[in-house]
Amino acid sequence: MNAPQSFQRAAVTRQADAPGSGAEAKPKEGGKEISQALISVVEAAQHLCALLEAENLALREHKFEEVESLQERKTALSRLYEHGMKQISVGGSEALKSLSKPVRDQVMALAKRLDALVASNGRLLKASIEANQRVLKAVVDAARKHQAGGVAYDREGSIGSGRRKGMPSVAVSVNKTL
Repeated sequence: MNAPQSFQRAAVTRQADAPGSGAEAKPKEGGKEISQALISVVEAAQHLCALLEAENLALREHKFEEVESLQERKTALSRLYEHGMKQISVGGSEALKSLSKPVRDQVMALAKRLDALVASNGRLLKASIEANQRVLKAVVDAARKHQAGGVAYDREGSIGSGRRKGMPSVAVSVNKTL
């Protein structure tokens, strides 16, 4: 991560927890919980950004095994992020307004970065799915075309169509990752 987008936990903790700093997140109740939720959300967002960058690169390079290996961590980070956002929403907009401008700007920049990466990730996933569906359709169409004019030996050893009722003449297997 580059420096302007990096968000240090210690800075957030000092900013949110320092008494008399004038920057405490103090919604009507649960200010400490909101501060911890904000720290958790920021950390989850940072990790999600890094993970999405890796996943987007793997999708661009068609390294689908790498994409698959990231899914469990991506799901866990997404849940952590969502849980923290729900906690923050309890405090309302006051939780973010109470932060100092530099910290608030960092949080907003991180949120914009995450939004852009999520949008890019969605486009790349959609394109990959569509490409895989086109490949699969081409394989199925080729197999059907091959079946229609296939010649094979029948049970008696004669050359025939090789087709028995309800039985295809060509076996096709498809890799489950398609």
